[in-house]
Amino acid sequence: MTEDKKTWNPEQEQESPEVLEELEDEKTVDEEEGVDIDTLLQELEETREQMLRVAADADNFKKRIERDKEKLLKYAGENILRELLTTVDNLDRALVQGGVKGGDPMQKLEGLLAGVDLPRK
Repeated sequence: MTEDKKTWNPEQEQESPEVLEELEDEKTVDEEEGVDIDTLLQELEETREQMLRVAADADNFKKRIERDKEKLLKYAGENILRELLTTVDNLDRALVQGGVKGGDPMQKLEGLLAGVDLPRK
């Protein structure tokens, strides 16, 4: 069995009339549209600038979120400490009331119980 090998020879190949017609039509369309390279370059530059602005905005947003997160973590315990401070103050008052010398022991006990009961409210 022998195989016929076809080799490509650019000199033998010629463009078909249909292909040539299509190429000419494309050139004509480009000329009719009046595509201006300067206009396209200007639009490209404007789009590039918009992209850079959006990227900068996204970066600034990311940084702001990080700052807000750090502040939130830094001051998150502040409210809890304020609430605990009033509790500690009430317990200190109860201890002072219980440690008063003299007076009725029953009155001391009632004052101590009232001071301990205040933080529960």
